[in-house]
This record gives sequence, structure tokens and C-alpha cells, in this order.
Amino acid sequence: MKDLTVVTFPATLNLNSSNFLAWKTKLQALLYGLDLFKYLDGSHPKPLPTVSVDGSQVPHADYPQWFRQDRLNFGALVGSLSKTIVPLIQSVDSSRDAWEILEKTYASPIRGHIKQLKHRLKQTTKLPTQSVSDYMRQIKTITDELAILGKKMDNEDLIDAILDGLDQSQYKPIFDAIHARDTVISFNELHEKLINHEISLAQQTQVTGLHQKIKA
Repeated sequence: MKDLTVVTFPATLNLNSSNFLAWKTKLQALLYGLDLFKYLDGSHPKPLPTVSVDGSQVPHADYPQWFRQDRLNFGALVGSLSKTIVPLIQSVDSSRDAWEILEKTYASPIRGHIKQLKHRLKQTTKLPTQSVSDYMRQIKTITDELAILGKKMDNEDLIDAILDGLDQSQYKPIFDAIHARDTVISFNELHEKLINHEISLAQQTQVTGLHQKIKA
């Protein structure tokens, strides 16, 4: 029998009713790193306990290994849930079944929720006192939530949403540069350009303030 992998999640990884996206992202990363997420996504399904050999049922050679590893996965999964959520999965037979229940419960594409998120995105604008990074993080949080609900935005729509929330006169050089491109700019590249423009605006404000003091 192959060695089993003992799964241990950080104590801070704890699912509650409002943090499914963050919890899922961290848990997936850890299990992919251990080559164990295949137990949860169905790509490494449960083998039958027995197989037919010469007309007789004999134990499946892979079943004990699969069963024991899946129990370890399930135990770690339970340990990453808040106490109020554990009852949802305590009677299931596999980590795969538990994963499906949690996804259906906390990431099901509820029409009203999706509509609310899209409205929030449309209404999101960069406030004068808000940094570019905070604004971009706000947009990304909403689009990530939409993605987990099965409504992932393509890059062009994401860029349009970001630009729609910017002051068009203040960020005119950015608008002009993007519209002059033959290809759609990436989120990270736009973020960098906006930060550089933010720095430039701050420097201009400092120079203007200095000139005003001198004239006074």
C-alpha cells in the first residue's frame, strides 16, 4: 500500500456563511499542492470495494488506499468548517460528496444574489479619497464573487467596468492609451498604469500647491 498523506489545514482556514470564496481558494491551493484535490473534484473516483475475477468477487486492490486517504481528506475538511456548518456534511460518505454539498449551499447561482452583485459593480466608482489599489480591489472582489457563482466576466468586460468607475477627465490619458490599443489591456497592466497615473497626479498637486504658496 502506498503512503498516505496526512492533511492539515491552518487553524485560520475556517468556513462560515460569508467567506466561501476565500475559503475555497485557500483550500484548493493546499489540496492541489498535495495532489489531493482530485478526490474532491471527481477526477479520482471511488473504486468499487470488490471486483469480479474468474466469476468470484475479490477485494479491489486500490480500494483500501483510496478509502483511507479519502477519510483523511474528509477529516481535514470537517476541521476547516465552523461548528454550525458541520451538520450539513456529517452523514456523507466521501469528501467528494461533502464538497458538492458545500458548493451547492454556498456557491449556488442564486439569481437574486447575482443581480445584486452586478448592480453593485455597475454602481462602483472610484471615490476622490480612495486609492487606485483600493478601488481595483473593490472591483476584483465583486467579479470574483460573480465567478464563483458561475458568472465569470471576460477580460474586456472587466476592463470596461473599471474604466466606467473612473473620472474621465482626471484619467483621460489612460482612456486615450487604452482606446489606442489593438488588444485588450490586462487587469494587472491597467492596475500598474493607474498607479503610475495616480503618482503623477499627486506630484502635480504638490507642485501646484507650492506655486500657490510662492505667489501668496
